[in-house]
Amino acid sequence: MEEHRATISLILPVYHVAAYLPRCMESIAAQTRTPDEVILVDDGSGDECGPMCDRYAASGIGSAPVRVIHQENAGASAARNTGLKAAKGEWVAFVDPDDWLEPDYCEAALSFAIRSDADLVCFDGWREKGEKRSGWFQYGRDFVTSDKDRLIAMQCRVIFFVPKPGQPDQSLAAPWDKLYRRAFLEKNHLRFP
Repeated sequence: MEEHRATISLILPVYHVAAYLPRCMESIAAQTRTPDEVILVDDGSGDECGPMCDRYAASGIGSAPVRVIHQENAGASAARNTGLKAAKGEWVAFVDPDDWLEPDYCEAALSFAIRSDADLVCFDGWREKGEKRSGWFQYGRDFVTSDKDRLIAMQCRVIFFVPKPGQPDQSLAAPWDKLYRRAFLEKNHLRFP
């Protein structure tokens, strides 16, 4: 019997990011585990993003199929919701087009999700501003919890995080540092506000 292969959809809200989109798409093409679909939601961008998205859809990214949804500008949250509604993967990740992915992004996140039977996988990243690079390290290696108190504390950092003096602003509200089980999002009617 053939082993079930989990599927992953990458969703990108695209708006005025023509200068960054090629680097992001190249990083998706370089994945060691190809995503099953890449959904580009052109959120009414007035620059070259719409035609760029169409070219990616025509050629694909590596071996990953690319779908484009064009919509009137409604903001990043609405674009992510549009992509989520269209997604077919068992797992979804929201990638901002001004970001890039390490080559093992899909493979490592999906492997950890399956191994730990998680509904949500959070991971660290890097921030770059010009020549300055700083870590976005807040979870810790192989962190897994179903502890209610720990989850409530984390939830507070997602919903309403106010850093204390001297504490770095590291809320957990960023959508791009997570892999979500799509059935979990659907079951709980979770959408971006």
